[in-house]
Amino acid sequence: MLKLPDARKRHACHRIEKGKQDMPAVQTRNVRWTNDAFAPRVNESSPGYEAYYIVLSHGSSGRALWLRYTRLNPVRGKRQGPVGAIWASFFEAGRPQRHACNALMLPFEIVAEDRPPAGANAWLSPGRMVGAVETPQGRLSWDLHIEGELGVYQPLPLWLTRLPIGGSKDIVLDARATARGSVTLGSERMNFDGARGAPHHMWGTRLSREIYYSSTPQFDGDEEGWGIETVSVRPDPFSPLMSWATISRPGEVLSSASLWRMMTGSCQATYPALQSSLRGADFSLQFKTRLEESQITSYRFRDPDGKTRYVEQSDICPMEVQLNYQGRIRHLRSRAGGVVEFHRSSGPWSDRSHCDPYGELFKD
Repeated sequence: MLKLPDARKRHACHRIEKGKQDMPAVQTRNVRWTNDAFAPRVNESSPGYEAYYIVLSHGSSGRALWLRYTRLNPVRGKRQGPVGAIWASFFEAGRPQRHACNALMLPFEIVAEDRPPAGANAWLSPGRMVGAVETPQGRLSWDLHIEGELGVYQPLPLWLTRLPIGGSKDIVLDARATARGSVTLGSERMNFDGARGAPHHMWGTRLSREIYYSSTPQFDGDEEGWGIETVSVRPDPFSPLMSWATISRPGEVLSSASLWRMMTGSCQATYPALQSSLRGADFSLQFKTRLEESQITSYRFRDPDGKTRYVEQSDICPMEVQLNYQGRIRHLRSRAGGVVEFHRSSGPWSDRSHCDPYGELFKD
């Protein structure tokens, strides 16, 4: 999904090996460089799901765009074979009337190398995201080039990703990606150059039972350029909640994802508020945030068998973080640049209408 800087001349789907000449000059801790990150994992021979997703926060304008490209191969007996979908949501701080979202089904093949797949309204390639959906606020369309800064990595220990728990794998395509291009809503075309985000590639046989996610790619007035992403996940009904954080600034990315720290981190999720306390080998952080209730998008994510995960998300949330790194405490704030998501399988978070492009596949 990422075009890496010209100095490295590599796409994110190429291998980046620690210690090799083409390794990014990045200081790391608990980060595992990986390979073949962009290649599709789900095929037509067995059930599975796959998602490429990103939230792009454009700090100077108070706007944000969430994009999720998915490929789903349902279990046998459903009404339709493998299908794709595009999910899109636009946010603008202080202008709730501009909040726009929709999701629609697409052909299964939505991933391209250099040209759009036939019949696809939306598609993505290693360095580009293109698409459009119709919304009550007008047609929402985008053409964005995504460039990486640090490289592709897996924050979790490799042995943990191989355990028979949960049903998902996740690769971070870059913790500090930057966009070039534009987003159009109705008749207004908006420049999204410089928008920041962390694109992910996720795949598996079933979604985690419960997730609390936050991300802030940039903070107000922060001269060091910190970005922070946190995840708390309960993979299965009887597994504990595991939490970790990834922090980054130019030339540096660190993760707290060791088993001990994942198990001892705290997460308090009281919808719509979220706060957490997490610790890495070199840092600790505490944060608090809440969904921006004037602009929330609700989704129904689907497993290949049709089981539902209910998701509520807002991408213009207030965020307060206390970060202790190398003996110095930093107080980081974003007025409306935080991303917050609540996921669960036990039922909806609210009575809002849900985007559910795959709903037709699983009707009785």
